[in-house]
Amino acid sequence: MIPLGSTRRRDREPRRLRYRIQKQYQQAREQITAVKMYVEDIDQRDWDEYAERLTFALNTA
Repeated sequence: MIPLGSTRRRDREPRRLRYRIQKQYQQAREQITAVKMYVEDIDQRDWDEYAERLTFALNTA
């Protein structure tokens, strides 16, 4: 049986934290890119398609 505290300590290793921070940064960058693409679009009549995709991206990030 593995003690409960030992799994928590492993999650705090610097290598894992670095990976998590990099992953969060990458996801935020992708979301910002998606929003910029919508805002820069001159003809925004298809906003409902973008809104659906953006909502999905934000909810699954």
